[in-house]
Amino acid sequence: MPKGWSNETKSDDAEKTNKNIGEEQQKIKIREKISDEINQQRNNLSQLILCRKEYEQEITQEKSALEQQIKEERLKIQTQTKPSKETTSHKEELEKVKKERATVIDKIASEKNKISRELLSQKRQLVQARLEQEKIEKQVVREQEILAKMASEQKSRLPEQAQIAHEISSKPDELDKAGLWGNCISGKRRKSKVCRV
Repeated sequence: MPKGWSNETKSDDAEKTNKNIGEEQQKIKIREKISDEINQQRNNLSQLILCRKEYEQEITQEKSALEQQIKEERLKIQTQTKPSKETTSHKEELEKVKKERATVIDKIASEKNKISRELLSQKRQLVQARLEQEKIEKQVVREQEILAKMASEQKSRLPEQAQIAHEISSKPDELDKAGLWGNCISGKRRKSKVCRV
């Protein structure tokens, strides 16, 4: 023991030392606890970093997949746009053909109506011509009948006229005396009773 130390001093120093040791141990525990917490926080941080990196990788992959899908969809749209344009063109052409067809049908209907009117007019003219023809034929028949009747009458009078002529030629002296022979010969009084005697 050092010179000049007493038992009380020893006791105080021991208590003080024990107290210091306890405090130090307490500090060490606190520091160990803090260190454990820090290590835990580090582990949590590392885990979070790993999760973040994995999440970023997943996002990157998903982004790439979406970009690829978008690219494919755009390509599909471009591919489908051509048939769509062709379909639109075909529809426009179809509408144009329909309009042309309607125009042709209207023109045909107009020509048909015109032809029908002309045909009706021609039929009417034909009916009128037939009526005129029938009228003329009836008139010709009547005239033929009249002429036939007149010819028949003339033919029936021929014997009578021949008889009259014979009688006249057989009595020229008597007619001369009466002054009628010249008139009968000249035909001025062929229908007189004297010429018929």
